[in-house]
This record gives sequence, C-alpha cells and structure tokens, in this order.
Amino acid sequence: MSSRALALTALLAFGAAGCDSGPDPALLASIGELENAVAEAKLEVQRLEDVDELENLASIYGHYVDKSRHDDVADLFAPEGVVEILGRGVFIGQD
Repeated sequence: MSSRALALTALLAFGAAGCDSGPDPALLASIGELENAVAEAKLEVQRLEDVDELENLASIYGHYVDKSRHDDVADLFAPEGVVEILGRGVFIGQD
C-alpha cells in the first residue's frame, strides 16, 4: 500500500468512526513516520538491487574474459565506451 493510500485510509477511518474533532495528531505523526520508513526501505531495496546487478556484471565480465569471449565482453560496454588494455591498445566502441 502506498504511503498516500495509507494516509487516506487513516483519514477515512476517522470519518467512519464518527470522530468530529479531526484526526489525532499523534496518529498523523505515526503515519508520517511510517511514510519515512517506507521511503527509506525503498531506497535500501534499490541499493541492494544495484549491488546485486553490479556483482552479476563483474561475474559475467570475468567469465567472458576467462573464456576469451571478446565480442561478449564488448557487448557489456556502452556503444561509445573506451577501454585501454596495457600492451594491447585502446579500444573504442563495441566493434
């Protein structure tokens, strides 16, 4: 459930309960804290997914280099990528 949906649900619950004085400030603060926690958790999940993708890329790169699959190595780089390999030269692009 999104944080906005969570906040809306809480506000609707007050209306359904017949609360005439409006939402409880403590509850609104709790909702704000939950929204912050959800945002932080999303950032952490994204960071962990990024690390996993980088580890996979490094593993694939190592495998391709080990097996001398140079075309596959080149495909891992951006089309305008540049790499310099000592003693071998400077390579530009994927070709």
